[in-house]
Amino acid sequence: MPLNRTVLHHASKPETIIAEAENLFPDPHTLQTVERGPLQLLLLQRYSLLRGRIYYNRDFRGYKTLDGGSVEAMFASGEAVSGEYIIGADGVYSGVRKEVYRNLAGEVGRPSRCPFSTMLPFSLLTPAIALLRPKREVWECSPTHWTALYGITRPLPAQLLTARGDDEGLGAMHWFLRDVPGAYTTYSLQQGRVFWICYQPSPASSTGRGKYTDKEAVETMKLYDNCPYTASTENCRLPIVNFSEITSRSERFMKVRINHTFFRNISDGNVVLIGDAAHPMNTFHGQGAAMGIEESLVLCNALLRSAWAEGAGPNPELVGIKYFESQRMERSERVTDLGFWLGVAVMGDLWILRKIRDWMIRKVLKKEDRKEGAERAKAGTKKVLQKKGDGREDIDGVEAENTKRKGDGHWLFDLKVDVHTEKEFWEGLKG
Repeated sequence: MPLNRTVLHHASKPETIIAEAENLFPDPHTLQTVERGPLQLLLLQRYSLLRGRIYYNRDFRGYKTLDGGSVEAMFASGEAVSGEYIIGADGVYSGVRKEVYRNLAGEVGRPSRCPFSTMLPFSLLTPAIALLRPKREVWECSPTHWTALYGITRPLPAQLLTARGDDEGLGAMHWFLRDVPGAYTTYSLQQGRVFWICYQPSPASSTGRGKYTDKEAVETMKLYDNCPYTASTENCRLPIVNFSEITSRSERFMKVRINHTFFRNISDGNVVLIGDAAHPMNTFHGQGAAMGIEESLVLCNALLRSAWAEGAGPNPELVGIKYFESQRMERSERVTDLGFWLGVAVMGDLWILRKIRDWMIRKVLKKEDRKEGAERAKAGTKKVLQKKGDGREDIDGVEAENTKRKGDGHWLFDLKVDVHTEKEFWEGLKG
């Protein structure tokens, strides 16, 4: 479903709208959201139809390359599974990443820990700061001092929804900035449910890992019980209630540490890392799952190109995992760093940062004239790409290739990844 409007409030005056951005992008299909649970179920069902085998509750312990170029994954139980590739999509605490970096020699693949470290004057202090920070292995992700508590509610009563007609506020995101470091936000889902998330600085978990216990999550949730909440918009004024009216109706919730790292080497032979295993990043930009989906498509193209080129001997950079890395490395780093800087802005760790944040939001997200906004949205809808039978597309009657070229549109939001065909692959080599 489309993310169609964002409303920003301040917790000190939740009934006052700092900014309301509607129809942020001319093309209503630019930003789409999907619930992780239904998406995972869909993938599992499709995988089963393709006769894929799933091994649950296995502890990955290592891998080795076999004769003939295949690779074998080994588990703590003593079992081993072999195949052509190992794709590590196992999250922030990836066991596959740990083994990949153990196999890489010396300083190869040192991760980018923090954008500050490459900037003056912070770069001058990096050696001194490194002495004070705990020693981390090259494969470990770097935790920030921020955490996120999030959950999904059961269907909410009408007074807690931003109803416009029958949409129940579907696709609306509300941000509540605070006078202290942190923020909280909601996003309206189908059937009157709401996804909510609270950001705050927190000490380390008693578990010593990035995930907190249920008790720790409940204690953090109580900190937001008395925070004011209203999902009002200009067209729908709702009574102000405490945020506990949202969190207390949750089906499930959890608290996690927010991490930030970009791993520059994301493969070792026929072992490749995608998603959070390749670049654990914070949630402020909401790109974690999106990056994983993008990379699955690009990896599909990479493997197809490798199969098509078998025996033909094109440049290794144009096929296989090398092609995958060339397509994803720059974008991974840019999205990861952007997420970090948005975190700095949203959290407002310092009083002056909070003042700058609120001022910039008012300046950048100016309220748009509703008539102009409606006309812009209508014009954008006309430009939605309509598929044609020959695999090309029509934009207002003009034929265009079904591929986003580098430099077209916005680098973050307008990326379009299509599955390649063998004909396109060979034509591309000629070009």
